[in-house]
Amino acid sequence: MAKNYNVISAKIANEDLIEIIKVIKLDSPNAAKNTLNKIKKKSFSLDSFPQRGQDVPELKEQGIFQYQELIIQPWKDDL
Repeated sequence: MAKNYNVISAKIANEDLIEIIKVIKLDSPNAAKNTLNKIKKKSFSLDSFPQRGQDVPELKEQGIFQYQELIIQPWKDDL
């Protein structure tokens, strides 16, 4: 049986998600709902598959490794 992990979202990540969904909803409530479902589905899978996340490059450069991020297409620009 697979081990389940405790996944904790950063407060700022939750706040950003709310704002993103609000903006998408202005153009299309249906797209906002689909986007939220896609993000929730992928993030909830981390409890069984924590390796899906990756170190945050901006934090890794500063020696901070305790946070991980999920890339959900088409978001995340390589700056």
